[in-house]
Amino acid sequence: MASQEQLKWEGKLTKQLHGSTQEQIWSFFEDFGNIHKYHPFLDTCYYVEGANAQPGSIRYCGASVGNEGEIKWCKEKLVEINPMEKSMKYEVSDNNFGISSYETSIKVLPSNEEVGGCQIEWSFVGEPVEGFTFEGYFGFLESILQGMVEKMEKELLSSVKST
Repeated sequence: MASQEQLKWEGKLTKQLHGSTQEQIWSFFEDFGNIHKYHPFLDTCYYVEGANAQPGSIRYCGASVGNEGEIKWCKEKLVEINPMEKSMKYEVSDNNFGISSYETSIKVLPSNEEVGGCQIEWSFVGEPVEGFTFEGYFGFLESILQGMVEKMEKELLSSVKST
């Protein structure tokens, strides 16, 4: 974790998945224009530029917040994607979240445990986000990653049951 005084916030989150393969979990991330299907807070996601998870593609992500139905949104540009290494990098290009500079790297790695499965590694670097301390923002990202993992595992479990 980084300190509040740093000009850039940097961090890395990891989450171990025991019952899912690297290929299964990568398929969710590789589907760049459909993050709302497994993101715990997003209501919508669609391409505003480009398509099919090609570098340069830009997705719009939106979420309703509060009782008044306010929409928080961001546009994220896919900087690079490597299906062989199961990794990608994207940056926030525009938003109303208070983010001025933010870049994320996602990697789906083989498990480092004997039980199998895989591991998600989510690294980020950016300027401090309005309305957050570093610790608060890191906790927010942890809750997103936990929610994503739960939705992914549920989806994979239901697809196994339906076959």
